[in-house]
Amino acid sequence: MSEELIQLLETSEHFKNLPRKDRLRIAELITRLREVYLFNSLSDQELALIAQRGRLKRYERGELIVREGNTDRIFYVILKGQVRVWSRGKEGRRRLLNYHEVGDFFGELAFWSGSPRAANVDVVDDVDLVAFERDGFERIIQHAQISNYLRTWGRERIRLSNQPFPGKHWDEISVVQVHKSWVALAQVVFFPVMVILITLATSALLALHTRASSQVMFSVFVAVTVGMGLWIFWMWEDWHNDDFVVTSKRVIHIERILVPPFPVERHEATIDHVQDVTTHNHGLWTWAFGVQSLELKTAGAGTMRFPYLDDADRIREEIFKARRLAQVRRNIEERSRIRQALFPELDRPVKKVIPLESGETVKVIPEREGLLKAVGYFVPRTRVAKPDRIIWRKHWLILFRDVGPAVLLFVFSLALLVVGFVRPGILGRSPWAGTCGPMMDGAMTFTSSPTRGSLTSKDLLFTSAKRPARKVRSTSFKARITVVRTGSRAFSGSVMSP
Repeated sequence: MSEELIQLLETSEHFKNLPRKDRLRIAELITRLREVYLFNSLSDQELALIAQRGRLKRYERGELIVREGNTDRIFYVILKGQVRVWSRGKEGRRRLLNYHEVGDFFGELAFWSGSPRAANVDVVDDVDLVAFERDGFERIIQHAQISNYLRTWGRERIRLSNQPFPGKHWDEISVVQVHKSWVALAQVVFFPVMVILITLATSALLALHTRASSQVMFSVFVAVTVGMGLWIFWMWEDWHNDDFVVTSKRVIHIERILVPPFPVERHEATIDHVQDVTTHNHGLWTWAFGVQSLELKTAGAGTMRFPYLDDADRIREEIFKARRLAQVRRNIEERSRIRQALFPELDRPVKKVIPLESGETVKVIPEREGLLKAVGYFVPRTRVAKPDRIIWRKHWLILFRDVGPAVLLFVFSLALLVVGFVRPGILGRSPWAGTCGPMMDGAMTFTSSPTRGSLTSKDLLFTSAKRPARKVRSTSFKARITVVRTGSRAFSGSVMSP
């Protein structure tokens, strides 16, 4: 609070007749409201007229500021601390709607709609508020830029915080929920679109200036268009099914995949584990259109990348803000536990924050007994519900994906080994067994009489002491053969390894 501000109030026609105590109060409110984004475009004189109608209020943790169903008309601006907005659903359970911190506001919807309060607001951390009744609120909305901001951002804030997404927790709110920029889609479909256009132009030129059949050219164009069209459709689906979500608890990357059996791929980390966020460009396309990618370094989840985002710098700031608020709430919980331990000794009452409810009923799964317990060791459940926690394990398909090929190869090798012991000759007659293996000494019998001394695979029958008689391919049978005539129409011979 500066002396210039006090002097301005003392010389102003609106404030010079006020008691000095009121002027000091107004000067203090002007100084504190100047730090609020909602009023930073106003002059000191304009802000003084608003501050004159405001009342500074303080609430401790656990106190209820606004009660659902009440008909009061008060607009609040937060100067310090943090509040929580929640309501009771149709089933009576308490549901989280939003968190508000320093610089935020609430209560304006009661003036716009004229209906009773739609939610409760209680204190998470001790707060200082400026409360404006109807005359103060009307003075505020006389400024067009503030009125437009209250109408647009107030509704957008409600829409965004309640926007659903797959896997949303009951006790978290959405802060940012965006898709990839259109630049990412344009970059990947540029090539197939150019192929279609070039094919169309080439087909038209060939049909007009050559003897090429127009039907053939049209067929080629249709084939290329269909192929490139399917490619474009696949790229569009991949671009459309990619979400980046920042909540009050987590950062999440959801990618929906069209190919089963894993239709959704998720990467996430708790918001307070985010260590750093950097932005990157990806060549000429992203530089020309101001599109950037975010890279998040996290403790535990590694590096998470979110490519091709519009307004990446704003999203980066929202991540840091959500992380700071999460850390503040964690510190508040620590202080609350200390209060609960110390205040009873000081004979001071402890005000607790009303707990919210998920509305979910968890059916406890009993432990397996006897033989089933042994089976459960080798085939564990993917979900185990206990009274105090729920344990999720990786699906068995993940195990099959990692060890399935090795198991199949082992089973196939074991089957070949068993067949080799049971039926030793069957593997030798398999199509891939093209040779006899190592050459062995044995006897060769000619099953027919060659007319000119030539031998074929049909004429040779090889007999060995270790193997049964079988025919041998002459192309792969490399041996030195000695032939002796034993009769008028029969021949016999011997085979020795060369």
